Amino acid sequence: MSDPNEPQFVAEDVDAATVARITAKEIRHPEAATALGAQLKGLVEQHSRTRIVVDLDSCRYISSTGFAALLGLGRLLRQHGGRMALCRVDPDVLVGARIIGIEQVAPIFETESQAIAHVSA
Repeated sequence: MSDPNEPQFVAEDVDAATVARITAKEIRHPEAATALGAQLKGLVEQHSRTRIVVDLDSCRYISSTGFAALLGLGRLLRQHGGRMALCRVDPDVLVGARIIGIEQVAPIFETESQAIAHVSA
């Protein structure tokens, strides 16, 4: 289990986008999901980032609460005129992402560069 007090991602500015690379192998517990959501929202509210790519390459499981955090980020970005995309999503995580309709707020790309191009456009 990841420690909710630790950063749940590493952020890097690439071109016009901010890439948030999720570091947790799984986002299973509500505490971790809530922490992730708060940390991602901080990119928008505290650092004025409005073009965000969430790279899920390291993550093998996301709970419904974790997906809710991602949906919340997507909605927040829309309110700020921004864009979000997901990339490098594990096939098992992709099943859950599609079930909850994540693509309504964030398209999913195979590569980071495709996702960056989308949010930067």
